[in-house]
Amino acid sequence: MKIQSSNFNIQPDVSKYPEQLQMLIDSRNYFVISTVMSSSLSVPMTWLSMVTKRRDVSKEHHILFVEEIKKVEESVNLKVEALKFEMSKEVAKIEQNYSSLHGKVDIIVDAIKKLVEYYTFFSTKLDAMTETYSKLFAKMEEFLESLKESMSKINLSHSSSISQESM
Repeated sequence: MKIQSSNFNIQPDVSKYPEQLQMLIDSRNYFVISTVMSSSLSVPMTWLSMVTKRRDVSKEHHILFVEEIKKVEESVNLKVEALKFEMSKEVAKIEQNYSSLHGKVDIIVDAIKKLVEYYTFFSTKLDAMTETYSKLFAKMEEFLESLKESMSKINLSHSSSISQESM
C-alpha cells in the first residue's frame, strides 16, 4: 500500500536503545551499522551460523520438494498418456461401430427405397388393371342386360314348350 503523504515519518523512541545505537539511528549512517552490530551489540556468531544452517535446511527441503513435484508430474504424465491411449482405443471402436451401423442403415434405406418404387410401380399397374377390369365388367353388365332384354322379347310360349319337352 502506497502512502500518499510525503512528509510522513515514523520516528522510533530511541531512548530505550544503547547510546551507540541511538547515534546510529540519529545519523542514519549505514556504515556505522556494521561496526555497532559487531562491537557494541555483540551479535553472537552462533546466531549467524544458525541462520545459515536454517537456510541450508530450507534449500534441502526445497530440493526435496522439487524432486517430489517432478515425480508426481511424471506419474501424472504417465497416467494421462495411458488415459489418452485408452480413449483413442475407445474412439476407434466407436468409429468402427459408426461405420458398421452407417453401412447397415444405408442397406435399410436402399431396401425401403426399392419397396416404395415397387409399390408405386405395382399400384399404378393395379390402378390401370382395376380401371380396365371395371370397364370390362361394365361392358359385361351391358351385354348381360341386353341379353336379358332380348330373352324377354322372345316368345315365352315357345321357350316354355321347349323346357317341358326337355323334361
